[in-house]
Order: sequence, then structure tokens, then C-alpha cells
Amino acid sequence: MNIEVWIAFASAVLVFCIIPGSTVLLVMSQALSHGKKSVFPLVAGVRAGDLYERAPPKLQFTMA
Repeated sequence: MNIEVWIAFASAVLVFCIIPGSTVLLVMSQALSHGKKSVFPLVAGVRAGDLYERAPPKLQFTMA
């Protein structure tokens, strides 16, 4: 891999690592507009969703 390709790849990775995701933006905007205490239920819901997403398929339920 030549140096130009490596620099382009490293730059793209850096940009994607710096940009916050939609969930981070939601939590930050909620905290700024409604205060720190209003964010705790939102963070708990995000964490529950993350745990469910990473759960083994046998523990997940489907909407069938």
C-alpha cells in the first residue's frame, strides 16, 4: 500500500471516529435543553437497547 492510499484511509477513519452518532447527539441535545436529570431515563433506554442488540438470538424476541 503506497503512502497516499494509507493517508487517505487514515484520514477517513479519523473523520468517522470524531463525528458523534445520532444517539450521542440526542443525549447531548436533551441534556442541554432539559438539564442533566432528564437524560438518565434516555441513557437507561439506550443502554437497554444496546444490551438487547448484543444478546444471543435465543434471548431476543421477535414481533411475529
